[in-house]
Amino acid sequence: MISFMDFEKFLSDVNNSAKNNLHVKKNEIVVVYLLAMYYRAINLSEEILYFIRNNKPEFAAIMARALLEVYVDFMNLVKEPKFLLHLMDENKRSKNIIITNLNKLGFGNDGHDFNYWNERYKKINMIEKFKNIGMNNLYTIYRTFCSDTHNSIISLRNSHIDYSEENVVIKNKSSKKGSGSLVMNKSYQCLKQMSFVIHSILKTGLASNFRSPQSSKKSINIDVNG
Repeated sequence: MISFMDFEKFLSDVNNSAKNNLHVKKNEIVVVYLLAMYYRAINLSEEILYFIRNNKPEFAAIMARALLEVYVDFMNLVKEPKFLLHLMDENKRSKNIIITNLNKLGFGNDGHDFNYWNERYKKINMIEKFKNIGMNNLYTIYRTFCSDTHNSIISLRNSHIDYSEENVVIKNKSSKKGSGSLVMNKSYQCLKQMSFVIHSILKTGLASNFRSPQSSKKSINIDVNG
């Protein structure tokens, strides 16, 4: 498990490495969105750090859930540029921009047209996203964070309800010391892998600073530049 001080230093290293090093051309549509998601992951990690520092791990878990959602979309897009269709909104102009740029990546060369892939990725659910990138175990962690976020019975009992033999007490329970360790550890692992991938794609020369057991040449050895 990563310590708070190590997580804080790691985020500082991530920001310093990103500063003045991450540049993308306008027509590299997939990389544009990968980089946008990367910066969102950094922002969410900074929020996680803030809540852990202020002994609010339950709010850190909410941010961690959002971070895992960004991470799984990021890794799916690295694996398959057509995944961009899943992120596409209904705005006609944005659709045209994305479809035009996907065509440059050989969209449709596999014998399937736009409608096929649009339906394929529009309907993909969260568990399929994790399976696509071989992260089934991480989905279990994601579900844990979701449980902490939602008004589930378990979440409410853990956070606000104490039962005794004779009565029930509703209160704001104090957070247990160290209860944010899982949040920090998973956030660290995800952002570290995203850092490795984005620095590898953009050839900044800094990717080795973020190499980990999860880092894989196979995951980034695709043409995402158009």
